[in-house]
Amino acid sequence: MIFRGLSIFRRFGRAEEGSVTIEFVLWVPMMVGLLCLCADGTLLMHTKSILYEAARDASRQVALGQATPEEAESRISARFQGNAAYEAEVETQDGFVTTTVSVPFSEVASFTKQLTGDSRLAGSITMWIETTDNEDG
Repeated sequence: MIFRGLSIFRRFGRAEEGSVTIEFVLWVPMMVGLLCLCADGTLLMHTKSILYEAARDASRQVALGQATPEEAESRISARFQGNAAYEAEVETQDGFVTTTVSVPFSEVASFTKQLTGDSRLAGSITMWIETTDNEDG
């Protein structure tokens, strides 16, 4: 009777029928996690380029005198359809205009919100304010 019980354990130790299932169960969550991390990274980089573009457009408008800093901020807000998560700040100082547009990581990242905390993704552009004075007459 004891030998019969031991033979069951020996058969269990030699059996390889579920080995692929175990490997699948171990690797799939890691692969899904890596895929989610790549998706969030892609979204973050795309959003960063959008923030830079909005900051560049606003800085250019102020630098050319086509808009005041307040108008540029309202245009950025309209560009993001009034989403309160996006913040814009346009400052002029010493002949330069600096525009910073930011958004919380949690608004952009879908899968890695817990890793980013309350950090913000920002795009900032500084341009020289061009004068329209014509000194030649």
